[in-house]
Amino acid sequence: MQQRRDEILAKKAKLAELKRQRELRAAQANAGRADVDVLVLQLVAPIPGHKNDRKREIEDMIERLVGESPC
Repeated sequence: MQQRRDEILAKKAKLAELKRQRELRAAQANAGRADVDVLVLQLVAPIPGHKNDRKREIEDMIERLVGESPC
């Protein structure tokens, strides 16, 4: 009877370890997905001020070209 109890305890310990490993893998997978989500948001989201900076660059370039012309 004691041997059977020992077997059951060993199986419970093994199941607990497997559950712990599964939870760790799930947590790592979620963390990896979160990193990917952040990267996607950074690529897709507009950069604040970027559009205005680009517009200003174009206006400056036009001003330089028009200012240099003899007309």
